[in-house]
Amino acid sequence: MALTRQKELCNSDSLPITHFPMRDERMDLFAVRHPYDYVTEAIEADNPEFAFNASVRNDLLHLKFNQHAHKHRMSCFKKGNECRAHFPQGLQPSWGIEWEDSNEVDWDMVDGSPRRVCAFSVLPERTFGDQYMNTHNRIISNLIACNNNVQIGDIAHLFYNTLYTGKDTQRDDAQKWIDVSTSFSKCIVREARRRQQEQEASDGIDGVDTDEEPDFLRGLSRLMSGVRSHMATTTISATMAHLLSTRGGSRFHFSHDTQGLPISQLEALCKKKTTNQEASGEEETGEEPDFLRGLSRLMDGVRSHMSSTTISATMAHLLSTRGGSRFHLSHDTQGLPISQLEALEAGEDITYYYRRSKAPDSETVEPWPESFADNYLLRPDALEDCCSYCMVMNYAIVQAGSKKSERSQKYKGDKLYFQEEHPSKRRSHVRELKHIQVPLVYTKKDMPSISELEIDSSTPSNNAEMLREYYAKLSLFLLYPFRDFSELRHEDGTFWSKYIWAKQNGKLWSFD
Repeated sequence: MALTRQKELCNSDSLPITHFPMRDERMDLFAVRHPYDYVTEAIEADNPEFAFNASVRNDLLHLKFNQHAHKHRMSCFKKGNECRAHFPQGLQPSWGIEWEDSNEVDWDMVDGSPRRVCAFSVLPERTFGDQYMNTHNRIISNLIACNNNVQIGDIAHLFYNTLYTGKDTQRDDAQKWIDVSTSFSKCIVREARRRQQEQEASDGIDGVDTDEEPDFLRGLSRLMSGVRSHMATTTISATMAHLLSTRGGSRFHFSHDTQGLPISQLEALCKKKTTNQEASGEEETGEEPDFLRGLSRLMDGVRSHMSSTTISATMAHLLSTRGGSRFHLSHDTQGLPISQLEALEAGEDITYYYRRSKAPDSETVEPWPESFADNYLLRPDALEDCCSYCMVMNYAIVQAGSKKSERSQKYKGDKLYFQEEHPSKRRSHVRELKHIQVPLVYTKKDMPSISELEIDSSTPSNNAEMLREYYAKLSLFLLYPFRDFSELRHEDGTFWSKYIWAKQNGKLWSFD
């Protein structure tokens, strides 16, 4: 720290440190220093110094971050007349579990038996004074000095985290720019009125014509309005600006370049109205284009073209340091494109990644196609009994010659090579991961609900039979090890019978 703790937190000004209520600046100093003081063990339970006593610092930390305001905020009531965070909380003599009987859902199990699941809340001990305190984790509060809220028991949390990743913060991030531009526009309007009054006064005295000045201000006002409309949705931070400049103006890096195809020119030729003819027509009419109308249309076009990319500096830093994600998850994720296996089984074309690299016994760089379907069906012999879900969860594909990937500390074990028929020809191999990753399953259609399969019925409807087949096919693609699609059909030629057989004989993979 640049300043000593004595100078920062003790009696270095006219206000004693033990004076309450404590100033916001003093509270901010405690908050900024807390992780440093906590890690260096400067905070002790029996420390007689007020600023470094553990009880005092914990109380100040929670008052700054985890204590909600008793007067609430407008956002507390955006879903009704009651606080959406359920504050204040009641007294709780000891911890317990509260079952929400009104929030029950029925789960259909694979064996056909129903199961009713009820949401619940874990209630920690609360005494007097804790009615507006977050359910927080003290270790997290001490290490990162920020607000944190710990909740379990409700499946809605999963949906909340999923939807929050796409939350639109455009309005909040652009608000400051809008406020400044609004004030600037008002200044222009006031100036225009003042000049108009001066013009009217001068016309009454000496008849001086000053029509150009109001026109200039009017045009400037419209220009600023257009700029405001454009910038309100395209304000970006310095981090995002750097990304756009290094990637040619694009937020994404594509495998192929793009090129415009101006069909509009062909349309103009067919109608015998080329750009030159339109220009000559304007010269003949002698009409001057309206500058403001043209500028307005230009700004409308720019605004329509530009996407909403306004993000705050804090969010830009977060995205750049976390690989483009707003959240830090406990495990990495990896795509599992079951849709490729579906298409290949149906005899349809599938998509490939075309890579360029050298074969181990050649110096020539050659292109070769890579797809998940080939990677799984032609997997190494060591993974003979591994299903597609297990393979994606526990293993990664490493490109040969990539020193960064091959030297990564996230792998363990030896290299595993694909079958000889694999298109890579040993240009890539498989490595086992030290930590599992979560597969993200991609299918052509949603997985059917078990409740629609009529599992308990021996004479299912035609629709149920179709859903059974698709459900069984996806389940086998995911959880049953195979190398040829013929292995997925039973003697009667159906996926469903094979699925029932595999399930009864323990052939489907399960996470133990």
